[in-house]
Amino acid sequence: MGDDMSYKLEEYSIINITSYRLLEINTGEYWYPLSLFIRKVLFRNINIAQYRDNDIYNKHMRVIEYDNPDSASDTKTKAWFMNTEGIYILLQNTKINNTGSAREKLAKEKYLAAAQSFFGVVNNNPQDYIGYQPDLSNYDVWSIMCLTRDTTINNNTIWKKCNNCGFYYPYNKKYFNEASGYLANKCKQCTGSDFVCENKRLQYLHNNNGLDLIYQLYLNDKDKIIEELKKWLSEGGI
Repeated sequence: MGDDMSYKLEEYSIINITSYRLLEINTGEYWYPLSLFIRKVLFRNINIAQYRDNDIYNKHMRVIEYDNPDSASDTKTKAWFMNTEGIYILLQNTKINNTGSAREKLAKEKYLAAAQSFFGVVNNNPQDYIGYQPDLSNYDVWSIMCLTRDTTINNNTIWKKCNNCGFYYPYNKKYFNEASGYLANKCKQCTGSDFVCENKRLQYLHNNNGLDLIYQLYLNDKDKIIEELKKWLSEGGI
């Protein structure tokens, strides 16, 4: 390598985009080809000088000579790389501009959220997509029961803000209806349908007028649960 250090090239993926990074063998630090990362992952044009000449970023940058897997030539490539800490700071400071169509803007937000999730960045700026589980304390009880029992939610889940209620839900068919091949911008609850819980007992209660019992199960007060269960059974539950 051009700076007399040893690196190992590795692939990594963000949603359906696979790119590569270099692992510095001696330190265990990862380095990302800056121009490629910004173009391929964040869908932005880049001027390296704006980072190279900025003291916030340039201490996290270096030029590395490496074997470029995207090149048909055997000649080594020199490029500016940024380490993980620098990418973290970059993603903290990245905002979505309003250029392009609404669909392009949403795509950029989705991939920015996924990149922020990959690097562990929490973005406090309001946005349509986030890459981490939001605070559920203000959600309705049924949403909480469904979300906390959804086994498909993981660190790679992209959450979409409902255009109506403003709450974030996993951006998939469980929480957003599909229309014309695209997922809607409003959650199912705001379009007249409802979420389905993976817990079949809870779903049965939900389907059979057991919402008050579900609420007591959420509060986890055993005496209240028994009281509400007896009431539900006396009113024709089961």
